[in-house]
Formats: sequence, C-alpha cells, structure tokens
Amino acid sequence: MSYSTKSFIIFQEILLLLLNIFLQSSYVSTNEIELRKLLFHERPYDRRVCPEAGITKVHTNLILLQIESVDEKAQVVTSNVQLICAWCDPYMSWNVSRYNITELSVSSNYLWTPDVVLVNSADGKHSRNREHYALILRHD
Repeated sequence: MSYSTKSFIIFQEILLLLLNIFLQSSYVSTNEIELRKLLFHERPYDRRVCPEAGITKVHTNLILLQIESVDEKAQVVTSNVQLICAWCDPYMSWNVSRYNITELSVSSNYLWTPDVVLVNSADGKHSRNREHYALILRHD
C-alpha cells in the first residue's frame, strides 16, 4: 500500500468519525433537555421575585449530622447540621406523563429561594451563601 492510499484511508476514517460525532450531538434531544427549556426559557420567571403573592409557607427541617467538639468551660458546641427547606413554586410544575421525570436537580441561579438564616451559626458565609444550596425540583 502506498503512502497516499494510507493517508486517504486515515483521512476517510477521521471524516467518518467527525460526521458521526456531529450527527449524534445535533440530534440528541432528551426529555430533561426539553423540560429545562420549558421551565427556564419558555416561561416568564424572575428568580429575584417570590413566585407566590402574599405569604409563602416554607417548611423547614434541621438535621444534626455531627457534633465536632464540646467546650464545656466556654459552653460552646461545634456541630454540622443540614437545613432542609420546602416550599411551593406554582411556576415550576410539569406533567410527569409527558416528560417521565418526577425530580430535577437545579442550580440555585435558576430559582427563587427563601431567605433563611441560622441565627446561631458561627460561620455566616455558609448560612447566607446560596451557592451552597442543593435544589431538588419536584413535578408538583
């Protein structure tokens, strides 16, 4: 086999590989992608404004994960806790039978979140910083 024939075969294989990658990436459309388009791009939603007029009920649950230290003399207990909050956002609902998805993990940049602060938190940056929130969106 000559050098030009080998080059042509390699060029042909690379071209087929690139074509295959292009076709797969351009025609992939999953239910999750369609649902995210519906929720965050096709509907009017402002994450800076509370979605419900009036009072929004926020259900909270505080879970003690770990007691790190106890200083009896200073009367200080250092612990790790998890704060779970749940509320209703009427704009963030969808038909489960259409998308076959019941829960969706979402960044805090996309949703309104209530202002909840742990008063006795020694580390103010984590209690007020919404970047640390893990949000799970449910269909209802």
